[in-house]
Amino acid sequence: MKDTFRIFWEALKDFWDELFLLALMNIVTVLLAIPVITLPPALAGLWNVANRVAQGKAIGWSDYFEGFRLYFWKAWGLALLNILMLLIVITNLQFYAPGNAPLEIHPTLSLWMRALWTAVMLLWLTLQMYPLA
Repeated sequence: MKDTFRIFWEALKDFWDELFLLALMNIVTVLLAIPVITLPPALAGLWNVANRVAQGKAIGWSDYFEGFRLYFWKAWGLALLNILMLLIVITNLQFYAPGNAPLEIHPTLSLWMRALWTAVMLLWLTLQMYPLA
C-alpha cells in the first residue's frame, strides 16, 4: 500500500513539474510573439516541447530553443502558407458577396460559392494539426 501512494505521489510530482515548465514556456512564447518575426518559430519551439511531453520524454528549456532554432524557417514557411490561404479565402468571400461581384451572379450561386469557400477554410484549419505532428 505504501508503494501505491509513493508511485501516485511521484506521478503527481512529475505532472506538476511539467505543468509549471509548460506554463513558463507559454509565457515565453507570448513574449516572443511581440516581435512578429519570432512568433512562428516560438510556436514551433512550444510544439516541439508538447510533442516530447506526448511521447513521455523529459522536457527542458533546451528542447524549447532547439525546436525554435531547428524549425525556424519551416515555421515561417507554414505561417506564410497560412497567410496566403487566408488571403485567398477572404478575397473569394468578398468577391462572391452579394452586390460586390463585378459580374452580376444569382444570389443562390453567391450563397453556394461563399459556403464552398467557408468549407475550404474550415478544411484547411482542420488539416493544420498534421504539419505540427
